[in-house]
Amino acid sequence: MAGQTGVKITKFFHPTFMVDDLEAARRFYSKIFGVPSTTIPYSDQGAAYRTLTVVADTCIENISPEQTHLSQFRMYHDIVGNHWFFPCFYVSDMQDAVYQLHHRHRIRLTASGSGKPVIGTPPGNEQRTLLYTHPADTGIMWEFWEGSDVWFQTSPLADPRMKPGWKQIQPGPDDAMGVEYLAHQTVVLRDPALALKFLVDICGGRLFAEGRNEALGTNSHWVVVGEEPIVFEIATPIADGPCRKDLERVGNTAHSITFKVRDLGRAAEHLLACGVGLEVQTADLVVTDPSTAMGFRLGFTSVLEANDPRRL
Repeated sequence: MAGQTGVKITKFFHPTFMVDDLEAARRFYSKIFGVPSTTIPYSDQGAAYRTLTVVADTCIENISPEQTHLSQFRMYHDIVGNHWFFPCFYVSDMQDAVYQLHHRHRIRLTASGSGKPVIGTPPGNEQRTLLYTHPADTGIMWEFWEGSDVWFQTSPLADPRMKPGWKQIQPGPDDAMGVEYLAHQTVVLRDPALALKFLVDICGGRLFAEGRNEALGTNSHWVVVGEEPIVFEIATPIADGPCRKDLERVGNTAHSITFKVRDLGRAAEHLLACGVGLEVQTADLVVTDPSTAMGFRLGFTSVLEANDPRRL
């Protein structure tokens, strides 16, 4: 449990999308979801341009690496192209998280942008700190973030949802997508053991379901973590399908994010009308074809997984 490890995840900050063209991504979000994207300052550490986009309850960070400088972000994009990258958590005590993750559990940690090892002192300053886990120790790379109240209120980098007075706008009758909230994120792994140990044993998450996902061709473990529930599908391909295709091309990776929508049929019609094809389409789930959606695999569902704590 979280109280035993000291790694206290409070809520989800963002999934991360690596993209070659932020303006094209801005137009995509506007066309599909009817939402704007906000430019945030250039990252000198990461050598990258960035925007934040809020869809329903979810903040998405979009990163476009500077092409004249070699960085971990540019190397990833040069090899993989447009794709989901790392999920990012908020924590309540970064110093304790470093102690628990690195010292007690021997998870290697790295600094943003440089990839330099983090030992002892969290990188950043008294206003904000952030770091990454090493994917060889945790299945994929995961980001941890802590910010002060002043930082959230004043920084142009800050999550828009953390600003005073922010409220989620519920979908109206004219909203074709009708997104209600983030249902889950799918992470594809050859072997789920490291990610499950990280999320459950170290971060205090709870495994609430396991079984075959016929739509994706996977055996999937469903985990909820954090004070505000964050659900991950840890998927291992066992049949042909988009997850196996992604694993063979990219390796262990963040694969997709899936939103709960009000009317799945209407959402699917809107996607097709916008020229976005569907890689997966069942009675309960559709997933965009990344070749028609800027590399995005975006899922939309009408139901939550059985035993999801938000159904109780």
